Amino acid sequence: MNKGLIGDPRPRPIHESFSGALECIHLPSRNCEGAGNNGRHREADNEATNPVHQASRFEPLKVFIVNRSIQNFFTLSALCLCAAAAQAADDPASKGLYVGAALGRGSFGAKDLGLPKAASDETGMAGKLYGGYRFTDTWGVEAGYARLGGLKETLTVGSNSVTQSASGRSLYVAGTGRLPLSSAFALNAKAGVSFGKVSGTNVLPAASDMTGSKRSFMYGVGAEYRLSQNVALTADFDHFGRLSDKVRGNMVSAGVRYAF
Repeated sequence: MNKGLIGDPRPRPIHESFSGALECIHLPSRNCEGAGNNGRHREADNEATNPVHQASRFEPLKVFIVNRSIQNFFTLSALCLCAAAAQAADDPASKGLYVGAALGRGSFGAKDLGLPKAASDETGMAGKLYGGYRFTDTWGVEAGYARLGGLKETLTVGSNSVTQSASGRSLYVAGTGRLPLSSAFALNAKAGVSFGKVSGTNVLPAASDMTGSKRSFMYGVGAEYRLSQNVALTADFDHFGRLSDKVRGNMVSAGVRYAF
């Protein structure tokens, strides 16, 4: 056997083999570990002395605190609103029979008269009486009678100016809805049918006659503030649609309502 090519065939002691292997494995890792530790120590020192890095370490905590505060605020607000609405919804005084009266201002819209207008007065003192019944604290029915005041239209007929005076009124039936916002304050709405009428002595050509009667869709919105279990103050806007073929009517009012 050629010893120069193959090497020494005698086996080495086992402890020498393991020592050599461990030395080959551990020595480089110790060097690397030492270098890594030194690098990390230097990085930690730089971070500790860098104010920008110190401030950035607390940014996630600040964001978390702000987000949690906002969530808590909205949650608390929603709970308070729900509690107020639930308290108002359980109030038995919001149900049953009621009557009311209101005073305000009526307004008219006279359109398609077919003649030039020289002057017009389309507002007047108005009032209404009404009554209704709430089946629940939200839904009910109502009927009422409203006088919207008078109107005057001065039109040019040929070479003359002619003044037409009239008055408007409405009898209505409507379904009602109520949105309680607290135990005392609520928003109201209604929609139904108006049986309107414009009365007066016609002095205009037949094509421009404002008088007559008309059935039309009506609606209203308003608010109420309850002073006691039975008495509430009201503010309303009512649109009665067409009172006649030529005239529309509205009313803005404030009044009082009594619940039984």
